[in-house]
Amino acid sequence: MASSSDDPAIHVLVVPSWYPKNRSDLFGNFFREQALAMQASGCRVGVIATRLVSVAQPFQSFAVAGRTRFELDEAMPTYRLAALNLTPRLWQANARRIGRTGWHLYQDYVENHGRPDLIHVQSSLMAGAIARIILKRDGIPFVVSEHSSGFLRNSIPKKGLSLARDVFNQAAGAFAVSSSLCRRLEKILDFPPGKFELMPNMVQMSYLDEPLQEEKNDPSIKFLHVSTLDKNKDVENIIRAFGRFCKDNPTSSLVIGGDGPERSALVALTTSLGVRDKVRFTGWMTRDQVREEMGRAAAFLLSSHHETFSIVLIEAMAMGLPSVATRCGGPEDIVTPETGIMVPPGDVEAFAGAMRKVVETRDGYDPQKLRAHCRAKYGPETISARWLEIYRGVIDNAAGAR
Repeated sequence: MASSSDDPAIHVLVVPSWYPKNRSDLFGNFFREQALAMQASGCRVGVIATRLVSVAQPFQSFAVAGRTRFELDEAMPTYRLAALNLTPRLWQANARRIGRTGWHLYQDYVENHGRPDLIHVQSSLMAGAIARIILKRDGIPFVVSEHSSGFLRNSIPKKGLSLARDVFNQAAGAFAVSSSLCRRLEKILDFPPGKFELMPNMVQMSYLDEPLQEEKNDPSIKFLHVSTLDKNKDVENIIRAFGRFCKDNPTSSLVIGGDGPERSALVALTTSLGVRDKVRFTGWMTRDQVREEMGRAAAFLLSSHHETFSIVLIEAMAMGLPSVATRCGGPEDIVTPETGIMVPPGDVEAFAGAMRKVVETRDGYDPQKLRAHCRAKYGPETISARWLEIYRGVIDNAAGAR
């Protein structure tokens, strides 16, 4: 969707609350990928990414703090700058520090690339502090996409909620990646219903372009789970449900991708349940490896307590896989009777029953239809087109106000 000479490209500056340190870093990589997708759609896109570094490791923190890093990331200007986190528990002080750091980066960006038409904040805390300063000092409007699970887990203190409320009050548009997060934000930030608009994340083209394996030669049943192995992901529930499933399906197997603090306990659990030889822990995987495992699986499993979205579910859908997932927020927008089965969090029997059902009815999950559904709802062209429409509306409104 390239812009013509009669339709000059919208110039958007992306300001994320977290961002990859480099191209191989997966932390916040979906912010980078969305920015690149918007660039491919015809926007002029730049990124300024700030972060606070702990002084607990002084040699490392002082080495990176205060040094601006610039790169052209696939022709997208990207500026990074870290500041020392001298007050880790003081939200207001941290917001001021991030705001000053971001304003410094913004000035560098404008000097080299010109003033943007608008700012796109990815998650309000703490990038919203930067957008507020830019709006006040340079009059550039901003929109906010909220992703943080902290709002669902009640882990953000009152000072943080106050900051978020102020950011959204000043924003020209407020969005969240799932319906449950929209409702939660409106409740805890005391906004009227309808303040937040649903705008999901996008799936990457590499998943939509991967050839689908229509018929799996291996008759055994393989399940897949990929995540950071922590308490919230509740992989214990998956393993216990798999143990029940194995009683009637002894040739089945489970692949658990990722790593985290619960891995040792999960390995021990497979031993105690007598399924150690049927469960493979891969550790961290590249996206190529994830797609390869998805191509071998019968279904994807997710058992989290809280998820604001869950990109891995739409990646599985793009690969033609049905899912068994818990009703934990974001998945409730993604998993439908046509794409998988939903169960309550923490219910082992219900999860095992859903695993049996998804296998018994797997012929009803056509991989091509699952992929087509994913492309239509979460594909880069769909999401980019929606953002372009939003950007134009914000810019037109700002021009009218002036």
